[in-house]
Amino acid sequence: REGFAPVIEFYHLLKALPFVESVHADRESDGFVVWVVVSHTDEQDREQIYEREWAVMSNYDGIGLDVHLIERDGRTDADLFTGQHFEITLRVPSSETKAPVQAGEVVPAV
Repeated sequence: REGFAPVIEFYHLLKALPFVESVHADRESDGFVVWVVVSHTDEQDREQIYEREWAVMSNYDGIGLDVHLIERDGRTDADLFTGQHFEITLRVPSSETKAPVQAGEVVPAV
């Protein structure tokens, strides 16, 4: 998890939102590409996510978060991310809709 402080901070801001299931990220030269899996979203939900993205980017000068929202729509992680491996995966605990943890994933303590 070293070097992923902005992503981890973003995760901690997002985990309070009931529709957020997991955060996946890869490092890029100017920051991170981040995929946020949600059970559903509407305009207000998306606004809450993007406000948190801005808050994190404000704390890390020169570091960007390229955030992509993915609605689960009953799909498994394998369906959502066919062949994709992430440098870090953070799951929000205690949701019945969460996919099982895969080998090598990071699941932070509550």
